[in-house]
Amino acid sequence: MITLLIQPDEVTNVVGFNDNIDFDNLRPAIEVAQNINLYNFLGLALITKLQSGNLTGVYSTISNDYVKPILAWHSASIYLSLNTFKTANNGNFKLNGGDGDVQPTPTEIKEQIVNHKNVALSYESKFLDYAKTIEIPEFKIESSNKTNMINWY
Repeated sequence: MITLLIQPDEVTNVVGFNDNIDFDNLRPAIEVAQNINLYNFLGLALITKLQSGNLTGVYSTISNDYVKPILAWHSASIYLSLNTFKTANNGNFKLNGGDGDVQPTPTEIKEQIVNHKNVALSYESKFLDYAKTIEIPEFKIESSNKTNMINWY
């Protein structure tokens, strides 16, 4: 199990999800976002430093002002794409909302996924601008510091 750089309740607060979100269902999206999006963007050295805890100075700023928003919005994007179906011992099920709720169309869900991902990418861009103004031994700005990956989710 990995050390999460953001907790499920922080994700729901940042992106404005309803308090009804089951944190056990959100946690896998956070892990994927951290292991794929954030790892590809920040690299192992800086992630390891941020996971060490007791962050002060520039590392506290990086964590609170950049990494947590990036991770929250990528997690939300992944959660939206993966949370429309559930798999149980007795099969796969499409989730329905409460009484009177209307399910969004697949197109509407895709639009939300793209919107959430775009917010995360904006925070990444802001971080790269910030990183140019300070010295971070664990981070090198390269053309590979972008998570513009194939849309596998």
